[in-house]
Amino acid sequence: MKKSSKIIIGVLIVLLVAATVTLAVLLSAYVKKTKRGEEEMGSLYERRYYETMTGLENVETKLSKVSVLTGQSVRRELLADVWKDCDVAVANLTQLGRDGEETETVTKFLNQVGDYAHYLMGKVSAGEPLSQTEKENVKRFRTLIQQLRSDLSAIGENAVSGDKISAETLRDLSAVRDAIKSYSSMDYPELIYDGPFSDGLNDRTAKSLQGKTSITEDQAAQKVIELFPSAQDVAVTGKTSGSIPCYVTEFTSENVRYTLFLTENGGMVASLNAYSETSDPQKTDEECLTEAKNFLASLGYDHMDSVWIYNNHSTIYVNFAFTQNDVVYYPDLIKVKISANDGRVLGLEAANYLYNHGERSIDFDETAEHTIRVSDDLTVTGTRYCVIPTEWNEEVYCKEIRGTADNAAYYLYYDLSTGEEIRALVVVDADGSKLM
Repeated sequence: MKKSSKIIIGVLIVLLVAATVTLAVLLSAYVKKTKRGEEEMGSLYERRYYETMTGLENVETKLSKVSVLTGQSVRRELLADVWKDCDVAVANLTQLGRDGEETETVTKFLNQVGDYAHYLMGKVSAGEPLSQTEKENVKRFRTLIQQLRSDLSAIGENAVSGDKISAETLRDLSAVRDAIKSYSSMDYPELIYDGPFSDGLNDRTAKSLQGKTSITEDQAAQKVIELFPSAQDVAVTGKTSGSIPCYVTEFTSENVRYTLFLTENGGMVASLNAYSETSDPQKTDEECLTEAKNFLASLGYDHMDSVWIYNNHSTIYVNFAFTQNDVVYYPDLIKVKISANDGRVLGLEAANYLYNHGERSIDFDETAEHTIRVSDDLTVTGTRYCVIPTEWNEEVYCKEIRGTADNAAYYLYYDLSTGEEIRALVVVDADGSKLM
C-alpha cells in the first residue's frame, strides 16, 4: 500500500472516531435532556393531581356541612367555597392532558356542581331557605364527589408504590362517569353566572389550528419572549397530549410567576395562569376591559368583543367572543382574568376559540324575525344577532333578546331560520356581574 493511501485511511479512521465520540456526547446530552423533561413533566402532573384531590376533598367536606347547617351566613360561605374549589379542580383536571369521555363527563359535572352551589348561594343571600329537592341534590353531588375521590385516590396509592402520574392518569373513571350519567335527570335550573354559553362547543378538533405549522420546543421558548418582553427565567417544562397538544412553559414577569400553554400547531396561547394578590385596586372595570382586549390583540386574537364582565373582589373576569359584521359568535369564546391593582392579566383560557373558530357561512330566513314574540312581562334591555352552540354540537344563527322580569335578568334566543324561541337562560344575580 502506498504511503499516501495509508495517510488517507488514517485520517478517515481519526475522523470516524471523532464523529463517533461526538455522536455519543450528543446522544448522552439528548437522553439527559429528555429524562429531565420527563421528570419535570411528571412533577407537573403530580402537582396537578394532588391539587385536584385537595380541591375535591374540600368540596365533599363542605357539601356535607351545607346539608346540616341552618345558619345562612355560614351556609353562604360554604357554598361560595364549593363554587371556587370546583373551579380549581376543573382547571387541574383539564391540565392533566388526558382526553376521553370520562374526563369530559367529570369536568362537566364539576362545573355543574359549581354552578349549582353558586345558584344556592344566591338564594341563601336573599334569605330564602333551601327546598327539600335542593338538599337532596346536594347530598347526591356529595356522593358522586366521594366516588370520584375514591377512583382517583387509587392513582395516588399506585404513585406511592413507584408508578408515575402521567397524562394517562384518568385512564379509568368509567364507574364514576356512569354514576354521573345516572343523575343526569337531577332537578336543577339552567343558569348562567359565567356568561352565556361559556362552555361553548367541544368537538375535539381544533378548527382554528388546522393547517398551522408546528413549532419546536426552542421556538416555543422564543415565542414566550416575543409575547412577553419582560419575561425572565423562561423554561419549557413539558408537553401535553390531547386534541390540542401544547408546550407547557413557565416564566417570571415583574415578580409574578406564570404558567403558559402554547399550542404545538401555530404557537397560539391556549391558557395562561398566574397569581398576584389584589390588595390595592387602582383600575376601574372599564380600564381592565381595555387592558384585556389589548392583551388579546397582542396574542393574535383579533375582533374580540366583551360579552360578560364580573368583578370578584377586584379581580375582573371578562368573556370575549369573536364578533364580525355585528354578529357575536359565542362558540369562539376566550375568558380573561385581570387584576384591578394594575390591569395585569393573570389568566386566560382560549380552548373554545381554538376548537371552534373558522370560516362560516350563515343561512337564515329573513322573514322569520318578524314572527318573534316576546312576553309582555319582559322589559327588553338589548338585542343583537349571534351564533350559539347547541347540545347537539351544532351552531344556530339567532337573535338574542336580553331583558328583566321580576328582578331577574334573562337571555332569550330565537332561531332566525324559524323564528322560534330555542333557549332561555336566567342570570344568577352575582354581585358585580354585568351583561355586556
